[in-house]
Amino acid sequence: MWAKVVNNEIFQTWDEDPTGLWHPDQLKTWQEVPDHVNVGWKFKNGTWISGGQWLEEDREENPLPPPGPPSAQFSRNAKDYMDKTEFTFMNLSDGFVDSIEWTIQGQKYTDDTVKITVNKTSSPQTVAVSLTAVGPGGSNTKTLEEEEELTVSALPPGRT
Repeated sequence: MWAKVVNNEIFQTWDEDPTGLWHPDQLKTWQEVPDHVNVGWKFKNGTWISGGQWLEEDREENPLPPPGPPSAQFSRNAKDYMDKTEFTFMNLSDGFVDSIEWTIQGQKYTDDTVKITVNKTSSPQTVAVSLTAVGPGGSNTKTLEEEEELTVSALPPGRT
C-alpha cells in the first residue's frame, strides 16, 4: 500500500504504486507503507501508530498546563439622586471562574449583579468595593482604590 505522508502523518492512501498518477514533484510525498495503516496514522520512533495512540502519547509527553487564576473584573454604574446614590455592580471576571464574592461596604454578596443604595449624609462617603474571583488556578481580587475609588457626595446645604 502507498500513502501520501506529510510531516510524518498519512493524508491519503492508495492500493497501487502512484508513480503513473501524479506529477514527479508530488510523488516526493508518497511512500510505501504497511497494509494495516490508514489516514491519520503517524510515523513515530520508527513505527506507524494510529492517530488516537499518537494523541494519547502526545498528551502524556506534553500535558496541558493547569489554568491560571481568573481575572476579577467588574463594571459599575451609579445613579445620583438628591438624597442617595444607587450603584449597580456587574461581574465581568474572565478565565476559569468557579465562584465570586463581592465585599461592598463590609457586606458579602455572591450574585453576578449587585445593587446597593447609599444614603447621603452631611459629609462625602467612600464606597468600599472589592470582588474576588476563585477558580481551579487560584483566586484574584479587584479592589476599587485611589483613582477608581467611589465617592458619594454630601447632602446639599440645608438638607438633613
